[in-house]
Amino acid sequence: VQDVSSLSEARDVLSGNAPEGIVASLVVQSGQVQAGDTITVHVVLEASKPGIGAFTMDLYHDPNLLTAVSCDSNPAGLCNAQFEQRVSRFTFSTATPLVGAIEVGSVTFQTAVGAKGPSSLDAIVLTLSDPYGRDLQAGQIRNGVIEVIPRGNPD
Repeated sequence: VQDVSSLSEARDVLSGNAPEGIVASLVVQSGQVQAGDTITVHVVLEASKPGIGAFTMDLYHDPNLLTAVSCDSNPAGLCNAQFEQRVSRFTFSTATPLVGAIEVGSVTFQTAVGAKGPSSLDAIVLTLSDPYGRDLQAGQIRNGVIEVIPRGNPD
C-alpha cells in the first residue's frame, strides 16, 4: 500500500496510471493523528473517457479507533458519514461525463481518547457507470490507513 498523505499526492499517484480499458482508479488518503484529535481524509477518483456518470462507494473504518463525524461530497453528489457504524457512503450522479481527477469527497474522523494503532480505510465501489447507465470497469483501488498515536508521543 502506497502512503498518500495529501490530496495533491493522491492526484499525482493516479494521474495517467489507468491501464488500457480501465475507466477509473481510486485513492483513499492516509494520515497520522494523535488520540482524541480529528483528521480529515480525501477520496479521489481518476477517470478516463468515456467518463463517469454515476458512482457509489462505501468507505469502511475501525469503529474502535475512529468515529466518522462529518463528510463533504462532490458537488454532483451526496455523502453520509454514518451510513452504518463503520461505513461512510459517497454517491454522485451527473448527465455530464466526469473525466480526470475527481474529488469524490472527504470524511472527518474523531479518534477515540486512549486509542492506538492503525485503522485501514477500505473502499468498496458499489456503482460505477457512464452517464448513459452503462457499467464501467474499475481499476486499482489504493486504500488508506490512519495511524492513531498516543497523545504526547513524537512521530
